[in-house]
Amino acid sequence: MGRSQRDKGKAGEREFSKMFAAETGLTCRRTQQFAGRDGTSDVMVAELPDLHIEVKYGARPPILSAMRQAVTDKRSEQLPLVASRQVSLTERGREWLVTCRLGDLVEIARQLTEAVK
Repeated sequence: MGRSQRDKGKAGEREFSKMFAAETGLTCRRTQQFAGRDGTSDVMVAELPDLHIEVKYGARPPILSAMRQAVTDKRSEQLPLVASRQVSLTERGREWLVTCRLGDLVEIARQLTEAVK
C-alpha cells in the first residue's frame, strides 16, 4: 500500500471516528493497528469493546472484502462491522454507510442502545 493510500485510509478512520462520536456521544478514536494483529480494529469505541470496526474510504470501497477482513481480524467475542464512504472528486457529500452481518444486527443494536443511555 502506497503512502497516499495509507494517508487516505487514516483520514477516513479519523473522519468516521469523529462522526460516530458526534452521532452517539460515545468515546470513539482511530487506533494505531498493525496488520490486524491482536484483534485491533481501525476504530475503537470505548463503550462498545465487542465491536470490531473496519473502515474503508475511497472511490470504490471494497465492502465484501472489508467484511471478510473484519471477520478474520476480530477477537472471537467481537462482532464485525464495516464503515465505508465513497469519496469522489466529482460528487461531494457521500454519506457513511455501515454494514454488518444480519445475524449480528440485533446484538449490535442492543449494545449500542445500552451504551447511549
